[in-house]
Amino acid sequence: MYKKVSILVVLILFLPVANNLSFEKEQHEAPLYEAEMQESPAVAAASASTSQRHVLAELGSTSWCPSCPRATETIKKVYESGDLPFYYMTLVYDLNDVAQWRGRQFSDAYIPMLYIDGGYLVVDSVTEFSYTKAIEDALERDVHDVALAMQAEWSGNDIAITLDVTNGGNSPYFGNVRVCVMEVNSRWQNQAGDNYSYAFMDYALNTYAFIGGGDTKSYTITWDNTQQMEQGNTMILAYAANWLPHLQKNPWEQPKPVRFLAQFVDNACAVEI
Repeated sequence: MYKKVSILVVLILFLPVANNLSFEKEQHEAPLYEAEMQESPAVAAASASTSQRHVLAELGSTSWCPSCPRATETIKKVYESGDLPFYYMTLVYDLNDVAQWRGRQFSDAYIPMLYIDGGYLVVDSVTEFSYTKAIEDALERDVHDVALAMQAEWSGNDIAITLDVTNGGNSPYFGNVRVCVMEVNSRWQNQAGDNYSYAFMDYALNTYAFIGGGDTKSYTITWDNTQQMEQGNTMILAYAANWLPHLQKNPWEQPKPVRFLAQFVDNACAVEI
């Protein structure tokens, strides 16, 4: 039985929301990427590229929900097994306004609830089998040929991010590009007193991109660290979702609305710094 969350309905679902950032963008021909990791006493930096498709999972939760600790433990166990190429973030609705805004996009009224690839699938059964099966099913679906390459590093107290989004197809691609800042071992605890993992904190970028066939859109971002994020405990996650909205349904009948407009994620990339 899931606890009801008081989440208001928003009329405009996909207006970009991003705090504490500045960015520049340009379009050019597609480069080649190599993944690397480097650290120094003064600066921690990491870069990665997506030669393989990665699924995105978003877990809706609150700090007072008695059913949520099991969901936190389950998704963490599936992720740490390393058997599936996916990333996940925890949306702690009652402690983060931007996470709550994301929950409104899903019309999420019950917790815990797992949204796969931007709402392609919604999973209310909290079992390793259910979570694994949903991720496997998402990996089987057809997606647009979009590759991501990202580098993130600490720049004083702030975070400098560069992101390349490459359209590997012949036709133009129009999509929502987001860069998320997450706390790996969260300062927030669930109802059982355990720290959340990969708690979503803020968008470093939330914009729409039009990318010609074979082209790359590049972003240079400086995210102002007003959240007191710490080096060695931060993940930067980027993803691209096709602009086309799909009318999806949550697994309940009341309260309404039960339906929401989903933009399906094509690929995701992440680094820890």
